[in-house]
Amino acid sequence: MPIHYDEYYKLILPEFADECAAKCAGAKTIHLYNNILDKIGVCKSLLPPEGSYLNHLFTSEGYASNFCGVYPARVMRTLVEGWRMRNSGECLGAKAILKQAIPSINRTLRNHIWKYL
Repeated sequence: MPIHYDEYYKLILPEFADECAAKCAGAKTIHLYNNILDKIGVCKSLLPPEGSYLNHLFTSEGYASNFCGVYPARVMRTLVEGWRMRNSGECLGAKAILKQAIPSINRTLRNHIWKYL
């Protein structure tokens, strides 16, 4: 497996396509990390972003017609970054919780309390 499982994102992000092509040049197979992609929330009926190694691989082998669309690169980056934050615990820090709690409290006040005043 030329691409290590910690670097699964390199297969689906355009900025790593050249690196993946170089590492996979002599490979007979590559691991697609199905379980990680499921956990991230990748919809498998969409082709990876244009310019990514997997997009090129599927397109060059004639499999692109099996997909119903193409992921925008920014959406794929957001999925990867969200997964990285969840795994590292970064999304559980005080700052991250406050970023979610304050708007939530405002919505609650607006929807349930202010309408009675």
